[in-house]
Amino acid sequence: MSIINNTKYISFALMIGFVFSQELEVEGNLKVSGSIDASAQRIVNVGDPIDNTDAVNLQYLTNLSSNNSSSTGGTIVLKCPWFTQSISSNESANPGIGSCEPPECPLGWSEITSYNEVTGAGGGNAYNNSSWEKYFLGNSCRVCEKD
Repeated sequence: MSIINNTKYISFALMIGFVFSQELEVEGNLKVSGSIDASAQRIVNVGDPIDNTDAVNLQYLTNLSSNNSSSTGGTIVLKCPWFTQSISSNESANPGIGSCEPPECPLGWSEITSYNEVTGAGGGNAYNNSSWEKYFLGNSCRVCEKD
């Protein structure tokens, strides 16, 4: 009987330790639906980007700015993606254009302009023909020029 009780305590302790752990390690791809809130904490060990939607680390951005240090300066566009959606019984209701705050220009760079770009839109009759769904997606952009 004591072996069963000890096993219960060990199992319980392992579960509590897992629930309250401070780190999560994943091998392979991690897919998340929804947003990730880092609560103003750093995101570390970001590799160099491969696809247009990949995150950029400071070393990559610094190297990029150094390579664009010609006499004509150089420009970079920093983007923040957004998505808006409207589900309504009113066919003419639109979700509106979204926005977010793109990253600040790096040191040694100055902002030229900022703008929103719409990269996709769609919609149609949904939910058993009782509602209309519409969405826009795009980026808020900041254009920076090398000082």
